[in-house]
Amino acid sequence: MIKRRALKNLACIIGILIIFSFTSSQIHAQTNKFADVGENHWAKPYIEKMALKGVILGRGAGIFAPEDKVTRYESVIMLVRILGYTDIPSNKTIPAAFKGADKVPEWARKEIAVGVEEGIIIGEDLENFRGSEPAKRYEVAVFAVRALGLEEEAKNIKNIDLNFSDISQIPLAFRSHVQIALEKGIITGFEDRTFRPMESISRAQAAALFSRVDAILNRLTSKEEKGTLIEVNTHDLPAITIKRDDGTTRNISVNNSTSIYKDWKKIELNNLIPGDYVVAIMSSLGSYAEYIEVHDRGQLPPSTSTHTVTGTIKQVNPQTRLFVLTLSSGTEMPYKIAKNALVVLDNRAADLDSLIFGQTAAIEINKETGEIVSIRAESIEKGLEGTVYSIFFGGGGFDSIITIKDNKGNVETYKIADNVVVMKDGSTTRLENIKSADYVVLDIKDSKVVKIVAESAEKTVKGNIEDISYITERPEITVKLADGRKTICPTAEDVKITRNGRTAKFLDLMKGDKVDITLTYGEATRIEAESINRNIEGTIEGFTLGDELSITVLTTDNTRETLIISPDARIRIDGEYKTIDDISLGMKGYYVDIRVESDVVIRMNIETKEAEGEVRGTVKHFNTDAMLIVVETEIYIDGKRQVIDKVVFYDDDTLFIEGRDTIKPRYLERYLEPGDTVTVFGKYQVDGTFLAELVKW
Repeated sequence: MIKRRALKNLACIIGILIIFSFTSSQIHAQTNKFADVGENHWAKPYIEKMALKGVILGRGAGIFAPEDKVTRYESVIMLVRILGYTDIPSNKTIPAAFKGADKVPEWARKEIAVGVEEGIIIGEDLENFRGSEPAKRYEVAVFAVRALGLEEEAKNIKNIDLNFSDISQIPLAFRSHVQIALEKGIITGFEDRTFRPMESISRAQAAALFSRVDAILNRLTSKEEKGTLIEVNTHDLPAITIKRDDGTTRNISVNNSTSIYKDWKKIELNNLIPGDYVVAIMSSLGSYAEYIEVHDRGQLPPSTSTHTVTGTIKQVNPQTRLFVLTLSSGTEMPYKIAKNALVVLDNRAADLDSLIFGQTAAIEINKETGEIVSIRAESIEKGLEGTVYSIFFGGGGFDSIITIKDNKGNVETYKIADNVVVMKDGSTTRLENIKSADYVVLDIKDSKVVKIVAESAEKTVKGNIEDISYITERPEITVKLADGRKTICPTAEDVKITRNGRTAKFLDLMKGDKVDITLTYGEATRIEAESINRNIEGTIEGFTLGDELSITVLTTDNTRETLIISPDARIRIDGEYKTIDDISLGMKGYYVDIRVESDVVIRMNIETKEAEGEVRGTVKHFNTDAMLIVVETEIYIDGKRQVIDKVVFYDDDTLFIEGRDTIKPRYLERYLEPGDTVTVFGKYQVDGTFLAELVKW
């Protein structure tokens, strides 16, 4: 009896010691320095990180015991802690599905309960968990995959692709779990092409493996700070400044005890480069970083769902945050810049205004949003020649900016150095004498223009007026050229305008006018316009009231035109003179005869009698109940062939002729078939519908 009581007391003491070892994760003073983990130990960075996060703790007295084996209980406990369960109620009970819950040690009960609820422990493990046994490599891989919520993905894998010589030692039911763990970088094989699934896992190996699981989960704890490095201070008060993912910044103090690792290798503070991604674990009071983990932007932790694209900057618009990158293939790819994106130019933190055409850049894109989260660019040095597209003269802290269009039509924008050398027409001059349309040769160094050699320019633009805009301080005329291209001509303050040989004003110019515009330094200084008159006949398809009243007409040659009606247009309806206010927007289907001056209606005669018409085409389908036929016919709009569906109505008086046979409407479906070619004669009704009088095929 006494012996049994002594054994029971001994078991309680051992249990208390184990409880202390595993519940001390609540004690934030847990050290990350261990006497038995040397500076050159391969797992030192992982051990420090997992210890500081309270995932894997020491054995006490500054000992970690890196080669001790990890049990199945301990594996689940560590994963539960990584999932963020650090404050589990002491009365947490293990679900009834777990057999043998009464055999689970007190120190492990809470985490095992969570492990069951989180799906880490399922299936046969619920029947016989064997928690005190050392965890095998394949078992830890299975637990990790389940903790990451990838159990269903593992079940759905049909083809196993494991290139290990000892694959037969991995239980068949868990090979898909091992494959996912390998793909996610959670666990790796050995150089001799073995996986060694039945080997147990050491505490050092567990620290490395669970560090990878932690990175994939990417769950920020209260002691952690993550972000992009934007500044390093190595002087009086060593510190780093990072930009968090939400765009806010944080200054983090660093002292002599701070461990700094880059790609899991120890480095010094002055080795850090702006643009690197930083994970910092703060001290218990948050006053300094105990641990800093740094990754190149191209080697971020697996949790960061980004990919990198490299090329040459085509366009950057800081206002709209549009970024266009030209790839090596020549393809131009537009992207949206995230609100809090990092910009690094020549390894120094910069802003979007520092980025210009021609700089080489590596951009990092968020896979979910498609937005740019970081830009690394390099300054350029080159020569460039072309026409000045625009120039902004700075001052008051603003840089002067010049935009050039080269001979291939490419547009490039550069900042101008304060000490730029300027020559024009063979003489040294001031920057302010460079004008739009000047032909220039630029010398560019460090992405800024340091020399400009310019020649004055004047050119003529010929075409038809497409639009006149009064939004800008001076009107701008959009001209459609003979080849179909459009060009915008800003106008000079003293521009001279003639129309049809007479002095005119901007309000006299009309859309469609033929123009001959003289540009001096990129501004229109002379505009010679000529009106183009023509007559149009057809059927009214409708009126539209916007800023101005317009009419849409289906002309007699089957083209559709929409024209603006001049407020002063002479209008007659059925022979009576009317004003523009007498026009009903619902008028359609009527015959109209129009006089057009440069795309503007100046005279219009409307007859409200039923308009006669003809439709030719192919029967698409017909409905004898609705008494209609849909005919596929061709029309020409602006000289371009288009195919439309025309609805033709008929009634009991409509005459149908197939060859030489006359068909009554009620027998139509016996003789007419989709695909038949028909000619329809009829009249447009007041409501715009077309009623057939004769249908032949």
